[in-house]
Amino acid sequence: MSQDVLDHIIRDRLAREKAKYADYEALKAKADAYDAAEAEKLSEIQKAEKAARDAQEEAEKLRVQNLRLTIAGEKGVPAQLLSGNTREEIEASADVLLTWRGNAEPEKGGVTPNPQQGRQSNTKPSGRAAGAAEVEKRFGKKLN
Repeated sequence: MSQDVLDHIIRDRLAREKAKYADYEALKAKADAYDAAEAEKLSEIQKAEKAARDAQEEAEKLRVQNLRLTIAGEKGVPAQLLSGNTREEIEASADVLLTWRGNAEPEKGGVTPNPQQGRQSNTKPSGRAAGAAEVEKRFGKKLN
């Protein structure tokens, strides 16, 4: 066997092997695109799941807040002092507050204090007559 024949056999064999993997780059690009699409799809699913979880948490917070306000109105205690997440827990919290308070009625607003009480008034009279007197005093003119 001559070197030319051997080179020809090797070239043919290499060409056949190369032909097997001719579309490797195209297949690799398709696989990468598929993986990216799957990752994006998964990302969208995760975003939707997070949004759903956030909405459920917000709804639960509002439900508990509404329950606290309702029970606070029924029992006559401040809603911000109530604790718990279920009706039973919040009612128990309200009952503890009522026991602590001694079931006394909350203080009603009495007379509003007057900060001017006890001081001498330095206010000057106002009105048309006072204005006319001031004009006469300053300018020496009498108004009708």
